[in-house]
Amino acid sequence: MLVFSGFWKVENNPKKSNKIGHINSVKQKQLDLFFCEKQVDLDCKQHNILYDQLPAHNFIKKLNPKKPCTKVGLAVNSEAFKKLCTIWCSKILLFKTAADLYPNEDVFLWRDCVENNKFETIKNVDSKLCVIGTYNRTRRKPLFNNTITPEFQQLLCAQVIKIHRDHLHTFLTAYKDTLNYVDNNYEIYDEEIILSTLCKQKPELFVTV
Repeated sequence: MLVFSGFWKVENNPKKSNKIGHINSVKQKQLDLFFCEKQVDLDCKQHNILYDQLPAHNFIKKLNPKKPCTKVGLAVNSEAFKKLCTIWCSKILLFKTAADLYPNEDVFLWRDCVENNKFETIKNVDSKLCVIGTYNRTRRKPLFNNTITPEFQQLLCAQVIKIHRDHLHTFLTAYKDTLNYVDNNYEIYDEEIILSTLCKQKPELFVTV
């Protein structure tokens, strides 16, 4: 199993994880691969990808967060949110990069730098599907203000995601299609909206915990 993560600095990022410190937090975690813009002080393989090279740039065309943009009560300025969303939505797409870099690995697991909800549970699930956690609550209100967002009985938590190589092509194809759909139908979104939409449409691609 290849465990990987990544970090790209975004100015004016108000998230709690940014205040805690992504690099300081990830130093405490077991990693095999870390994506970043430049080398950082980590004891694992690092692969440099500039922010402008992140794969979600090829899909995010109509994202239009209005000012002020509020995500579940957290105010984020428009420019910062666009950059954060590009990073968030690249997580799944970076599985392909990780798989190409490590052709002898079969299982790939993304973990966020700071919060890793249900990490051990997801890691230990024996499945080739996309294994991902859910929030321990139901979201019935829009996740963002000033826009229409879908309501989900089950919102997926994208802090930890595991996918087997055998399932990767099928999952990536479906994810790209859903990213295009969400980008065309919502002014504002994030990777959890995309994954939750995909899970609602094609639950057979997932194991949720």
